[in-house]
Amino acid sequence: MATPELAKPKEIILNQISVERVGDKQAELLPQLAQIYFQTWQAEGLCPSLTEAADKMAAFNPQDTYVVIDPEGKIYALIQTLPVNLPSLAYLPYRFPTYKSVETASARRQKADNPNYLICFSINALPGYRVTAPEGETQSLARFLLTHLPTACVKVAYSRFCHYDGPALLDFYLKNLGNSQKLGAGGMHENLGGLTVAIIAGSRPEDMRAGGANVIVLYPKNEPEAAKITTIKAARRLHPPPTLIQNNHCLFLDV
Repeated sequence: MATPELAKPKEIILNQISVERVGDKQAELLPQLAQIYFQTWQAEGLCPSLTEAADKMAAFNPQDTYVVIDPEGKIYALIQTLPVNLPSLAYLPYRFPTYKSVETASARRQKADNPNYLICFSINALPGYRVTAPEGETQSLARFLLTHLPTACVKVAYSRFCHYDGPALLDFYLKNLGNSQKLGAGGMHENLGGLTVAIIAGSRPEDMRAGGANVIVLYPKNEPEAAKITTIKAARRLHPPPTLIQNNHCLFLDV
């Protein structure tokens, strides 16, 4: 159920919602899933039609798709995920060198044995809503969704920068460390506690607003890791981090 927020009349605060797996409700929820997905990606020039959005929502594994939903069945946000087993995070860009490779793995319903990482590769939310937080404040739909994902895996966003204006992706990131809005989705993940650990050049060439690249953002598993990430971010604002070029298209940031 949604209730108007008095202080911010343009926003609606949600207080009776939950995060649920789509699962066998995929066909029933497909129209809503497609509409929200289309609304997000059409604005970025990456989904030209509602039909394409519906095709993608039907193809992605519903067992790894989660939604923020109210008791009446209205969806406010959704996320596509991909559980994987990796020896370490450094293997992720080699196993999935392109955004398409992640989408394809989801569409093929690949099942990982003993997954230890959860790739979050598409978050979509209706604008104008926030969620009541336990402390009595409010939080974004994205934060609520990521916080309530039912997983013990390390969460990793396969994300993107927005508003890229060149010349180098790393320079663009460092220049906008204090401006999460300028960094777009990657900045959102950093604002939610994540840390950009790699930049994959050429991984999504059709995404011109992001310089054709994707970024890997690591979320902490616990409070000590969260504190470490906060320290690393503060240091990055003062001194550019050393970089480790693993191959000709993936740039790792030393953490």
